[in-house]
Amino acid sequence: MRLGVLDVGSNTVNLLVVDAHRGARPVPQSSHKSVLRLMRYLEPSGQISPEGVRAVVDAVGAGAKQAADAGIDEMLAFATSALREAPNGPAVLDLVAAETGVQLLTHTNPDGLREGVGPFSHGAAVHTDIMKTQALRQALEQHAFDAAIGGARRDEE
Repeated sequence: MRLGVLDVGSNTVNLLVVDAHRGARPVPQSSHKSVLRLMRYLEPSGQISPEGVRAVVDAVGAGAKQAADAGIDEMLAFATSALREAPNGPAVLDLVAAETGVQLLTHTNPDGLREGVGPFSHGAAVHTDIMKTQALRQALEQHAFDAAIGGARRDEE
């Protein structure tokens, strides 16, 4: 099976195409990266500006085309917290799906959200554990994924 994984992050949109077979290591076939820099499109209210919404839609559309050109059988697509937590984030996700056919998966740790866990209020280590590591584990369980391909920025290692 040829699998595409599209990661829509705050700074870049990454597409990784792998050949994946149950019980075997995924074999990378190609990788494509485009610059997004979503933070430059955030308005003072925290909303993503209309220009930013267009940049997200265009970047996801380009990733979907690259995935199709690579002959993928299935694509998993994920969105960054900056996108899912923006006040207009749900509308942006809906627009991305409507215009590109790509449904971006998102997950936020509900316990951490309810408790108001943040990097300044709880410290970076606690925030990273609760809102990133635990959230990732919850999402893996929720979607019953067989494997995970991960990475981290240097400031999160």
